[in-house]
Parts: sequence; C-alpha cells; structure tokens
Amino acid sequence: MLGVLIALSCITVLAAGCTPGHDNGVTAEPPGATEAVSALPKILVRLPASPRSSSVSGVQSMLGHRLPLPDYMPPSLSVMEVYYARSPGSNPAVVTVYLLVSDRPTVRTGSEFQCTLLLEIGWNEAGLGLKMPEAEYVPEIRGRLVKTPGEHVLWLESYGDAGALGSTLRLHVSPQFPPDELLKVAVSIPSTEAPR
Repeated sequence: MLGVLIALSCITVLAAGCTPGHDNGVTAEPPGATEAVSALPKILVRLPASPRSSSVSGVQSMLGHRLPLPDYMPPSLSVMEVYYARSPGSNPAVVTVYLLVSDRPTVRTGSEFQCTLLLEIGWNEAGLGLKMPEAEYVPEIRGRLVKTPGEHVLWLESYGDAGALGSTLRLHVSPQFPPDELLKVAVSIPSTEAPR
C-alpha cells in the first residue's frame, strides 16, 4: 500500500512539473489564445541567396540607428528570426533586413521560410516613387497595398531622417490575413502615421 502511495505521489509531482505556467520554460496562455493566433494564415517567404542571420540589436548596431519596429503585433506574434543582405559598395552596407514574425519558430526549407508576417526594410531602392497602378492607396499610412493571389504587400513611404532617404518598408502577409490587423501593425510603426 505504501508503495502505491509513493508511486501516485511521484506521478502527481511529475504531472505538475509539466503543466504550463510552472518553472519549466513554458508560459501559460489564456484559454483560446493559441487557437486564435494559430488561425492567422502563414505565407511562404523566399529570401535571397545566402542571407545572414542576426538579431534586431545586431542589425541596429551595424546600421548605427534603430529599426522601425511596430509597437503593435497581434497577440502571441513576435519576431522569430532576423536576416539581412549586404552590398559592400552601397551606403549603408546593409541594404535589406528581413524580420520573420510568427507565433512559433519558423519552418525553413532551403531558402524558403514559413511565417505569419514578413517585415522587409530596404535601402537604395526606388520605393514608392514608382507608379503602382495596381495598388490601393492607404491614407492612414500614406502607403500602397498590392494584392496578388499568393500574398498582400503593404508598402510604406520612406521613414526616418535624411540619412534614411531612399528606404522602403514592406509588410508581407497572406491574402487571408485580417486587413484591420495589418493596418494596426502598420500604423504602429514609427514615422508612418499621416500628418494631422
């Protein structure tokens, strides 16, 4: 009988140790949160050949200024991976930064990644100066929304000071991504609100 009680006590302790919210590195989420976020559709992202892996702070250190990160993200979404492409002859040397945003670690197959939202920041590009007749104007951010069957891309105007002129910022999402959530993310990015 004593052996059975000891065995039951051990099982109870082990089960409690695996419960979310205990000190095992798993964070408890409110009921329904996982289902709501998992419902956000993923996109397939193809990065250029040989992108370099980094972190937000690492890229900011190379650039010498802060990246325009959104203050708002849908619940449970965060930056999972950061990549950048370099061009030694350009100024800045880092010409494109890719922030892969998702609710769980991104899935990679070769140069393709699966994530919920891709935030792409580029320099030395023509940006919104080009005519975009197929794009829908978005007055809240003075940007353009390009819709294709595979993804929606929200282009934002150049941000920051004179040193950032020629920069472009794009948000890539699935066509099924809620438009109001995409706009909330875009409006929360510094220097993208329309002047009042």
